[in-house]
Amino acid sequence: MTLRLQDDEVQALSAQAAREKRSRQEIVRQAVREYIERNGRQQLLDEILDG
Repeated sequence: MTLRLQDDEVQALSAQAAREKRSRQEIVRQAVREYIERNGRQQLLDEILDG
């Protein structure tokens, strides 16, 4: 997979990674996991409530 970011997004990600002493990849992977978890829960809740 290739992820293309805008220059300003790369700069912001790099700065955040430096502050946290983590790699950019670690931060992006965590963001993806959190996104999937958050949206997966919402989708499940919607399915249950619309049941």
